[in-house]
Amino acid sequence: MRCATRIPRRDALAPPIAFSPRRAPVQRRSRDTVATILDAAARVFATHGYARGTTNRIAERAGVSIGSLYEYFPSKDAILAALAEAHVADIRAMLRDAVGGLTGGRADLETTVRAVVEVTVKLHAAAPTLHRVFYEESPRSPRIRAITADAERRSIAWWERYLRSQREVVVLEPPLAATIIFQTIDTMIHKIVIDGDESTPLARYVDEVVAVVVGYLRAPRPFADRVRPGATVRRPPLLV
Repeated sequence: MRCATRIPRRDALAPPIAFSPRRAPVQRRSRDTVATILDAAARVFATHGYARGTTNRIAERAGVSIGSLYEYFPSKDAILAALAEAHVADIRAMLRDAVGGLTGGRADLETTVRAVVEVTVKLHAAAPTLHRVFYEESPRSPRIRAITADAERRSIAWWERYLRSQREVVVLEPPLAATIIFQTIDTMIHKIVIDGDESTPLARYVDEVVAVVVGYLRAPRPFADRVRPGATVRRPPLLV
């Protein structure tokens, strides 16, 4: 009787990647240590990239022992996940500040779009190399994907509420239009800032991206006369 050879699945050959922190800092000294490690990691990843951004380099840059680093983070992937969470929190805060004074109905469409495009450029340009590590070089854990997806949903929902509150904009499907606006701005700015050759000033790109989005929203649409301009939502909540 022949015995069948059992071949393990490919994903079973590699150990699982530890993305979650080992323990949460409670005391102030521990919180300071974690903050130092994360700051050092951001600099190491920005300088060396994901593959060469080792925990030894991070510990050395932070001025802590490798043992101290592993007390809080089981791997560099867990460190990167913590950095991604902080990055998303920064994005939300900057977007809130950018649109906070524009959601009362006083700012016109172009002013609002420009504010969002400019802050998106600022977010990408602040640390382009680290941004590339987040979104292109590293493996992304389910936690990071969930955080990113939630941030995208919040941004798209804000755009939908904004569009519904504007009498000068008539779109047949606000959810679809909001998704197109978000993806257009985010994708174009990412390519321009992260992968661009810097031959064209960013201000020129800002003008063109604003023109694309505003032109899309103001373009005549078939059957637009069947859609009531304006909406019941007069003041879209801030991005949170």
